Amino acid sequence: MPTVASIEGYEIRVLTRNEHRPRHVHVFKADWEPRVRIGELAEFWDIKYGAPSNREVRRAIELVGQYLDACNMKWEECNGHL
Repeated sequence: MPTVASIEGYEIRVLTRNEHRPRHVHVFKADWEPRVRIGELAEFWDIKYGAPSNREVRRAIELVGQYLDACNMKWEECNGHL
């Protein structure tokens, strides 16, 4: 599970076993994990598990947005051009 970035306790990762659309990353922090769609922008997809606050989810999306190019490159490296 390659890590794209680790900042402020958030881990942005691409799961290599997730060979399905939509193109997305997982953001891990404490005991929750939102999934964020990636492409030309970062947008909330869903919460895989846990119950983060709205503020935490917004921050996760902001961080993915800051690393969007790296997220897209890592997705293609791990999953090809799905």
